[in-house]
Amino acid sequence: MKLSVRLFIATALITTASTVGVGVAGLTSFYNTELQRIDRGLQQIATATTDAPGDQLSAAIQAAGANSAAVSVGLLDSQNQLTIFQGDDQLVRDLPSAGQLKAAKTSGVTVVNSPEYRLRAIPVLGGNYVLLATSLGDIQSTRNTNLILLGVFTSVAVALSLALIWLLLRRDIGVVESLARAARRIANRQQTDLPQIAGNSEVAQLAKSLDEMVRTLESAVTTERNAQDAMKAFMGDASHELRTPLTVIKGYSELLAAKGDDPEFRAKALSRVSTEVVRMEQLVSDLLLLAQLGQERKLEKSPVDLSQIISDACGDMRALQPERPVSDELEPNVMVTASGEHLAQLLNNLCSNIQRHTPLDAQVRVRLVTADGAAVLTIDDAGPGLSDEVYARGLEGFERFDAFASRQNGGSGLGMTIMRAIVAQHEGLMALTRSELGGLRTEIRLPL
Repeated sequence: MKLSVRLFIATALITTASTVGVGVAGLTSFYNTELQRIDRGLQQIATATTDAPGDQLSAAIQAAGANSAAVSVGLLDSQNQLTIFQGDDQLVRDLPSAGQLKAAKTSGVTVVNSPEYRLRAIPVLGGNYVLLATSLGDIQSTRNTNLILLGVFTSVAVALSLALIWLLLRRDIGVVESLARAARRIANRQQTDLPQIAGNSEVAQLAKSLDEMVRTLESAVTTERNAQDAMKAFMGDASHELRTPLTVIKGYSELLAAKGDDPEFRAKALSRVSTEVVRMEQLVSDLLLLAQLGQERKLEKSPVDLSQIISDACGDMRALQPERPVSDELEPNVMVTASGEHLAQLLNNLCSNIQRHTPLDAQVRVRLVTADGAAVLTIDDAGPGLSDEVYARGLEGFERFDAFASRQNGGSGLGMTIMRAIVAQHEGLMALTRSELGGLRTEIRLPL
């Protein structure tokens, strides 16, 4: 049975039971109140009869006539013969028993209650008894009529209430059912949107909570997928880059085993093996740095003078390649909150790329300014630059300038990946465009 049907049935039963219970309690209270009114009236007549100094029967008849209820007055003589002087002579069907009459002599009045009437027996002179009786037919008829009206009113009220409750339940239950369907689609890995519910009801809060949960799960899945893709790319880079030097070392080792007696070949082979060992060492160092940059941990940062780091990098470039014209325009004392070691690695990779991939006489222009709360580093070179296709793909379209050239010039080929990772780790931006000098322009923005 559906939840909506169970709720509807439960609500109907509770509503009906509550309404009927309240109505019956009210009618019962009214009926009891009327019985008490009749009993008080009979008691007043009985008291007037008992206290009468003269003819007690006449006093009873007079008091009964003044009572609001129709009271029959009779005389039960010592021979147990009943004579009705006023009222319905068929009302009293069962005379009081001898025990009840005896009790009347003791207490002054005997109370006899029947489902059809109320009776009082009052001892008078001569061993006779005055009987007072009144019918319960009127109040019973009123009670029965009210019960019928209660049933009709309850039926109408319950029908209207259930109709309203059904409409309200269907609205909220419909939302819950749509949430359940959406949850099943999500469990089946189907793309779906949760219904948006206005207001601050419990169902609306449930919908909002489920929507937040789904968004959190989607974010977690996306993060996990990106991490897996990054790991696959990392492993691909590692296996691809390490395979080349290992192949060279293995090849020359086999040739040394075969031609080791030739001094000239031996020297050449050892030189190549040594070169590849150095290259492998650099590869491992770069891969470890990438792994460190990719870890989701808090980077230890401190205030760093970016102007000084760039100035030192330009000085190193001039010292290593005196023939290259290097000009710099650096705003002094540009401070950023960063890892000085990683920023130094970033500048080292930038300068190494220029040194490997541009002619010795290619001009280099370095500029550092502050704008919009960021340090903006721009490096232009007059080298060959990149193809239009690479510029169109953007920074995400490639991982290195030229893998073959990187290997030939002693690079690991992972410099661009490392630079991107360092910039991203410092919440910065990096862009590669065509330079005014004809080569490549590298622009890096870091928060001050």
